[in-house]
Amino acid sequence: IRLLFSSTSTSKRFCCCLCPYLSPNFSIMDDIKNLAAPIKKFAQNSQMFLNKCEKPNRKEFFKLATATLIGFAIMGFIGFGVKLVHIPINNILVS
Repeated sequence: IRLLFSSTSTSKRFCCCLCPYLSPNFSIMDDIKNLAAPIKKFAQNSQMFLNKCEKPNRKEFFKLATATLIGFAIMGFIGFGVKLVHIPINNILVS
């Protein structure tokens, strides 16, 4: 956070600029609006995305579950194989 000193006709104030595109000539409300605009846009896009989403039917769900199960099984066998090879090599190196 950098503090910029700006002089106005009525008083002097400190303007806390959180983003480089904000200028000390803006009012504090303009600063807040400029900071809140990307968050508001992200929230609107997220809401539109969630409205377009739908739950998978039974067939799609079982297809995804099967693919996940196969992936976990493959990763488990790879881990078991690495461990199976690592134990004898470790025993040879230690002894």
